[in-house]
Amino acid sequence: MLHRVIADFLAQRYEARELVILHDANDGFDTFCRAEVERIQDSFALHSSTSTSIRIERVSAGLTLGELRNRSVDLASGELVCQWDDDDRFHPDRLAVQVDALVGADSTACYLTQQLHWFADTRELFVEDWTRESYPRNVVQGSALVRRKDMPRYPNLRRGEDTALLDALVLSGAKTARVPGKPWLFTYAFHGGNTFEREHHRAIATHKSVSAAMLLNVNAAVQRELERYVIPIDS
Repeated sequence: MLHRVIADFLAQRYEARELVILHDANDGFDTFCRAEVERIQDSFALHSSTSTSIRIERVSAGLTLGELRNRSVDLASGELVCQWDDDDRFHPDRLAVQVDALVGADSTACYLTQQLHWFADTRELFVEDWTRESYPRNVVQGSALVRRKDMPRYPNLRRGEDTALLDALVLSGAKTARVPGKPWLFTYAFHGGNTFEREHHRAIATHKSVSAAMLLNVNAAVQRELERYVIPIDS
């Protein structure tokens, strides 16, 4: 997962970017992580002149996801913060499209309304539409891009912190942009070791998958855009 998520970051066409990596593992993993980051960066440098920044910080074990997200935000140096979970996958246009939407709408935050959902064990890929949910939770909550100065703090939760952030943004009156119709920008991946169990992922796939007619309509575009992932989804 480390290799894939860093590769997806380095492949982004949005240039002014920084990746903050937190981990709570031992010295051996810290050494491995730093060496792997350097190796992947060197590999991408052969194909791109874009300069990027990747920072690694080791934190105490036992922190909640909310605490980890807050620490990431504190370490970030940019004006915008984008959620970049290690087990999800990201299309090369993801940052550029969301930043354009946020800036174009002069909004505080930006979310996608559709996503792909990959089940590694069964090799199934779903196209899901979150607009079926009631406002304001009719967005892919893990796709947050937010202006850092206006970003609420995540609550101290072990899971569900993404929903809490969205709720806090809405309660603050923040304007939120939405990007519809581009599910390939973000792939939610189930691999068996996720924060949420299989039943949670299956429920999302069951209730939010697009209709057969819509799937036929977007299938060609999804297939085309999947080929642009720097590492195949099914690797």
